[in-house]
Amino acid sequence: MSDFFWVMMLGFGMGFIGSIPPLGPVALMIISRVFKRQLKFAFAAGVGGALAEVIYSALAVTGVGLLRSKTGVARDLLGLTSAGILLAVGTYFFYQSCGRSAQELAPEIDVEHRAGGTTFSHFIRGFTVAIVNPILIVNWTLAVVYFFSLFHLRADLAGQLLFAAAVGVGKILWTGIEVILLDKFRQRFSRAILGRVEKGLSIVVILSALLLAYQSLYHM
Repeated sequence: MSDFFWVMMLGFGMGFIGSIPPLGPVALMIISRVFKRQLKFAFAAGVGGALAEVIYSALAVTGVGLLRSKTGVARDLLGLTSAGILLAVGTYFFYQSCGRSAQELAPEIDVEHRAGGTTFSHFIRGFTVAIVNPILIVNWTLAVVYFFSLFHLRADLAGQLLFAAAVGVGKILWTGIEVILLDKFRQRFSRAILGRVEKGLSIVVILSALLLAYQSLYHM
């Protein structure tokens, strides 16, 4: 079997499996919208985030991001920038979940029809939150270098672009599965429990941001 096939499978696997942990700002956006019964908006935000990672994975696999990953100071600055973004997003969702606590026992309403914005606007929000997170280019570059070396894979330009496209397919597929699973989870449990889950994930994102900031400052 040629490298072309395995490069495509590697991209799909990295996109799909790498999306499973419900961490990061886009994951929080998806969870928040599902909890509000905004399923199509949750999916749109996830697809927007997936597109941003497709771009970063394409830059990484074509070698554009390699120089940045090898430059210590630039990498630390990217880490600090990303830590600030994660901290802001995590704090926003934490206070948002706290603000809903007083209404958790109120009768549920179909907020999907009352939500502001359009499907495209939520797609843009997901894309924007992901694309302004510069640490992704470092993470994707290191992951691509590691796995391509591990499996001794090589790819020409067509293979590299196919890799990035396969990353997108894997991420979008998991986004759809995630929205369905979260919706079933939401239907089985009370809004109070779901609110605590969202609050807990927000805290994880905040702690991750602080850890990333500490590591970046420590190595500067």
